[in-house]
Amino acid sequence: MKDDIMKFWEISFLVPFFLGLYLFIKTPLNSRYGGPTWSDPLLGFGLILITAVYFYLAHYSGQILIAQESGPCGPRSRQMECYNLTQDICVSAWTSSSGDCEEKVEQIRKTRPSFLSGAFLYTCVGRNFDKMMHYNRKTEISSRCQAYFQKIDRRD
Repeated sequence: MKDDIMKFWEISFLVPFFLGLYLFIKTPLNSRYGGPTWSDPLLGFGLILITAVYFYLAHYSGQILIAQESGPCGPRSRQMECYNLTQDICVSAWTSSSGDCEEKVEQIRKTRPSFLSGAFLYTCVGRNFDKMMHYNRKTEISSRCQAYFQKIDRRD
């Protein structure tokens, strides 16, 4: 259902684009009502520009960068900031660190079905990652890394 709604909105934003293209090329309002010669192309260009800006903001602006940079082992992630690792080593260590975390989450969900598991899973994988890469911690760390290490060192 959600995909159908998104498709509807994608199509509905194409209507101003094609209307603007029509106004830009054919200038029907100018020829029918005798307005200034620049009004139709300007209105058409404005509609095309608004639609193009919408598509850029909705699809390209920050979504790709956010997913790549803030995810585990991305350039702005805590793993790359707080450990002396290459990105390839970080990714392979992170994927092998999941270990028993999924099973722990499933056990908790059986007792508490409404349990929000994202933060717990991330912390669990972070603890396993730190067990493997503990000696690769950077010596000079930022306050963000200190908070991260305190979080994963704490045993809940």
